[in-house]
Amino acid sequence: MAPPRDVSKRLKSLHQRMQHTSKPRLAEFVKRDVESLLNRVENQGRQRQTAIELHRETVEVWCGSIAQFIPQIEMLSQVLDDEERAQVVRFQFDRHREQFAIRRALLRVVLSRYNGIAPHQLKFRRGEFGKPELQQYPEQACLHFSSSHSNGVVLFAITRDGAVGADVEAVRPLADLDAMIARCLSNSEKSALNDRTGRDRLQDFFHYWTCKEAVLKGTGEGLSRPLESVQISLVDQASPRVVSREPESEHLCEWQLTSFAPEVGFVAAIATKNANASLRLIRF
Repeated sequence: MAPPRDVSKRLKSLHQRMQHTSKPRLAEFVKRDVESLLNRVENQGRQRQTAIELHRETVEVWCGSIAQFIPQIEMLSQVLDDEERAQVVRFQFDRHREQFAIRRALLRVVLSRYNGIAPHQLKFRRGEFGKPELQQYPEQACLHFSSSHSNGVVLFAITRDGAVGADVEAVRPLADLDAMIARCLSNSEKSALNDRTGRDRLQDFFHYWTCKEAVLKGTGEGLSRPLESVQISLVDQASPRVVSREPESEHLCEWQLTSFAPEVGFVAAIATKNANASLRLIRF
């Protein structure tokens, strides 16, 4: 199925702007048939799971709406482990239970495409700062991932090229925007927002936010490091840069960022250490 015309134009324009930079670039757009993912769940345990090839220096970014999978939630829930099922029942509202179950099931299904292991057999562990990691198997090339979700949209970044960080946010009004800016942005970032108003100011804030989150998810530090310590330059919004120069933050400048709109009204960022990485966006 061809991507919607407006989305294709936006991604083509983004790709053209990024071709002339040394940053990771958005290589192509693919519309993936939802049915193929569901077939992988339905056939697990009954036939051998085949792995798809993922080249080094490639980050595949899966993104789509959770709502389209609600009719298949019973089947998807079959791939969850005991810990994930226990987390599902801890949510107070049905909507939150459904969204969590679908997100975790989709992550398992997508990851299983790359290592040939059935979705329900995948094992996870926690890194030094609590970042979820896939348990690796000796006979397989290492697989790294990062996941994010916002307002019913889920995003997964998958690569064999070392650690990766991903974040997606719905661009939405924030009652405490001024307080968020004061708490999360550096002085130079706040100055850059001074000349911005209305929707542009809100959009730029979420660009900063997703870039910072993506970097800290990549390092695995997450909320253990203050967001204002990750300083971002948005001179080129398609290819933002980490410009932190404080000694304790200088290592963050190794991270390369790509920012894009995965859906209308959303902003996303991917962080990787490889400036030559090619990003391939795949929609559910």
